[in-house]
Amino acid sequence: SFFYYDYRDPQTFVRFIDPVTTLSVQKVGNVDSARVFGADIDLILRPVTGLTVSGGLGLLDTHLSSFATAAGTIPAGNRLPNAPSTSFSAKARYDFGVTGRLRGSVQGDARYASAAFKDASNDPLIASKSYWLLNARVSLADEKSGWEIALWGRNLTKERYVVQGVDLATLGIVNRIYNAPRTYGVEVSFRY
Repeated sequence: SFFYYDYRDPQTFVRFIDPVTTLSVQKVGNVDSARVFGADIDLILRPVTGLTVSGGLGLLDTHLSSFATAAGTIPAGNRLPNAPSTSFSAKARYDFGVTGRLRGSVQGDARYASAAFKDASNDPLIASKSYWLLNARVSLADEKSGWEIALWGRNLTKERYVVQGVDLATLGIVNRIYNAPRTYGVEVSFRY
């Protein structure tokens, strides 16, 4: 699919210089307009019984109009916050029989996102670098009674990237909020 969005007066995080304290502050502000050109490409394959392979590619080209801040006008051309120009996802899942009513599955998935800004000012101090996330899941289910038990792991390579941030460099502080670290878990579910 291919798409085009033309936003009028969108709200986003914008960095301002407070006129009273002369400190850098971040707050929700309006930009006159934003435009987005993009494409999404998805693929699902089932090459053999029990194996499903899927993938997706996302491409974005975003532009903000010029907008005013207390520090002056930001010229047109900045990128929309949280909009990586390239994203990719892939998943492979294999389902198999264990006994007459028990089914097992093994799944791995990966996700990529290119670098992205976190505010309309495109502040590099709080931008996210490009990253890959790798996850895995193994499960055993009883088809007749409806229970399933699974072991899972997320962010297996301990990737670290900025989710959100606030630039208070005038105070000598840059606050970056990062993603969740490597996590593991057990999941028990019942379907009826």
